[in-house]
Parts: sequence; structure tokens; C-alpha cells
Amino acid sequence: MNTKINLNLLCRVVVVLENRIYVYKFVDLKLVDAIDTCINTRGLVALNAETANEVLATPDKEIGHVRLTLYRKNKNHVIKAHEN
Repeated sequence: MNTKINLNLLCRVVVVLENRIYVYKFVDLKLVDAIDTCINTRGLVALNAETANEVLATPDKEIGHVRLTLYRKNKNHVIKAHEN
């Protein structure tokens, strides 16, 4: 399990569970996003701290793939990261 807080942007709290990630607004703890992932026992997640972009990188449901969520553009991209 892992938790990340980004206070520079729209104040997001990211909670990482074994196979799901939750993104909340910090100010009122309203759920912004729920992302299914592959088994993620290490709690891997990356949250961009740049104010112009709001990007969250998470493991995808498919092993070996990374999901990029661009919240300001309301887009998701999945990238193949490795073979296994």
C-alpha cells in the first residue's frame, strides 16, 4: 500500500492498494478516480508535481504496461513498458 499527496495542483490524494488505485480531492475527500491495476504489492505510482499538467502514472491491468492518466486533458494512454 502507498499514499501520495500533491498539494501543488488541485490537491489530490492517491491511495494505492494491491490491485486498485483511488484518487481523491484533498479538500473534501471526494472520489475523483478509481483505477484497476495488475497486482501492485510495492504500491508503485507516480504523480506529476508540475502545475501545468496533472499526470498520474500507474501499473495497468495488463502486466508490463503503464497507464498514464492526464486529468487536465481527460485522457488515458497505455504504454508497453516491458515483456514480463
